[in-house]
Amino acid sequence: MEKIKVMKQQRVKPEVSNVPNYKKIYTDLITTKYPHLLKSCSSFLRKDQLLAYDIIKISKIITEKGDKEAILFNSKHKTYDLQTYL
Repeated sequence: MEKIKVMKQQRVKPEVSNVPNYKKIYTDLITTKYPHLLKSCSSFLRKDQLLAYDIIKISKIITEKGDKEAILFNSKHKTYDLQTYL
């Protein structure tokens, strides 16, 4: 009887993965905020599971325009001290 009570008290926890579902994240992000990039990213989003390389490429596609704008802005607003000029 005691073994049955102990077995009932033990609960099996479902296995939880700490790995984010990047495919779902990027699919939702692209379809809602960047629908114009759907064609560029469709080859990655058709895969069953995204690899690290795929995630990097998708991220680069999404942020490419923003990076160019940031580089241009930062290059216009650089400041240097006198020691740097000499």
